[in-house]
Amino acid sequence: MFPIAFQLALTPPRLPRILLSLTMALLLTACTENGASTNHDNVIRPVRVETAMPSPASSHRFVARVEAASTVDLAFQVGGQLTDHSPHEGTLVTRGKTLATLDTTDFELALRQVETRHEQARREYERLRRLHAQNAASTANFEQAEAEFRTQAVALEQARRQLAYTRIEAPFDALVTRRLAEPFATVAANAPVLRVQDMSELRLRFHVPERLSAILEHPEAYRMEAIFEAAPERRFPVRYREHRPQPDPVGQSYPVSVTLPRPSALELLPGMTASIVVSRFSPAPTGVTVPLSALDPGNDGQMRVWRFDPDSQTVTPRPVTLGAALPDRVTVLEGLTEGEPIVTSGTHLLRDGMRVRPQAHLD
Repeated sequence: MFPIAFQLALTPPRLPRILLSLTMALLLTACTENGASTNHDNVIRPVRVETAMPSPASSHRFVARVEAASTVDLAFQVGGQLTDHSPHEGTLVTRGKTLATLDTTDFELALRQVETRHEQARREYERLRRLHAQNAASTANFEQAEAEFRTQAVALEQARRQLAYTRIEAPFDALVTRRLAEPFATVAANAPVLRVQDMSELRLRFHVPERLSAILEHPEAYRMEAIFEAAPERRFPVRYREHRPQPDPVGQSYPVSVTLPRPSALELLPGMTASIVVSRFSPAPTGVTVPLSALDPGNDGQMRVWRFDPDSQTVTPRPVTLGAALPDRVTVLEGLTEGEPIVTSGTHLLRDGMRVRPQAHLD
């Protein structure tokens, strides 16, 4: 048996009332949907409108640090007492200038002794050579004199080199950065006494972010110039030298090194900063830029933007040709001109000819 309440609900007198209620509900729903559909066409949708901006200059600027081409610790190849240490720290010296000397007394005495033995050996060799030519001296004695003469010649050359080793000359145009030994100190052979940096050519090091990796792949396609604070009105051409293929673990950027011949009219020292301007040799394609949110892929796969008409307050789709991507914008090469108003929000909800209401951009 069914519950009494259920039986009462199914009694014939109540069926017409239930059917009438269902019919009225369906009619109301249909009217509501038709009304909403009708009103949807008349809705003025609020949108954000911006204007197409000109493309930025195709150049990039980086902060660089000046470095020397190389840093070298100079040392004597012989030991002795340091007597002259003329250049002060921070002094720029030209190639070949004497930087430090040792006491040469012992080396000069050794050289004179070798010179004496060499002269004796030379005379004995010349005497026996004449006698041997006349068959007045044995071949053994002549060959022994010849060997002694050649041995003394080698000893003489070595003594001269030992004397020359008592002087250190600048191997290149150098900056004296540090003294590692004081005058009158006794230094051992190969012990560093002076630290210098090669200033014949300067290196500038800067970091390129990952998004600009094209500079690393094709450096020959870019012009690189340096600007220094001491001469901001001048630009110095620099030449790409090398880059490290592994990025910096913190900033995900690649260290790049460029070279610059040392300017004669500008004193540049390691540690100074500079700006490196990198630009293409051939100008980039002209165009405008729009926000990424303005792009709307059409049904046919053609990328488009929605142009806003201020007079009619309506929007129209405009197919565009895209160029290079920027951090938060994209370049439009064809289909849009500078200053044209475009919709930058809710583009997927727009239809051709739809009326919209521009709203201010609130950050």
